[in-house]
Amino acid sequence: MSVKTINRRTLNQSLASVLDAVLDTGEPVRVEGRDGRAVVIDRAPEETTWERWNRTGAIRWGKQMSAEEWAAIPKVEGVDSDWLLAEMEEWR
Repeated sequence: MSVKTINRRTLNQSLASVLDAVLDTGEPVRVEGRDGRAVVIDRAPEETTWERWNRTGAIRWGKQMSAEEWAAIPKVEGVDSDWLLAEMEEWR
């Protein structure tokens, strides 16, 4: 994605057309002041990150399990919450 650069004077003179161009093309515009500082004007995304992840399947909803179903899952021998906490402490 390319960024069009304009100076502040141009922005002041044609603010409405610059904003229309950003909204119409979807391309961001970089506005530079006399001192070289810049800001990028860009469209807001049409969907949130959460919505995009949900749409693309990056998020899977968990299944509610009863205590009996949870207890029926085979456990790995020697792995419990104390062991896991000790491992996490080692990684730090």
